[in-house]
Amino acid sequence: MADDKAEVNFIDNPHAPEIYSHGYSGLWRNGGLLHITFEAPRIDHGSNPGPINRVVVGRLVIPIEAAMHLADNIKGFLSNPEVAPPLPPGSGLH
Repeated sequence: MADDKAEVNFIDNPHAPEIYSHGYSGLWRNGGLLHITFEAPRIDHGSNPGPINRVVVGRLVIPIEAAMHLADNIKGFLSNPEVAPPLPPGSGLH
């Protein structure tokens, strides 16, 4: 049986993909998970003028508790960007 209190190391990946999103097009709660679909505008240059489409650029699936913690940290950070938000519980980061 795994020890729930075992230390979990954080390993940074400088090659992890970075996604630009203009917004989100949907939220879905499924059991204990929150699914977020992100979108960005894209122009179809096959015609002139090209139509602008809303294209899905990524999806994030995150446990509800983690999503709530993230939302609280984002709200706090946006209201006072000079103060770093607290780290996620159990992150082991300092």
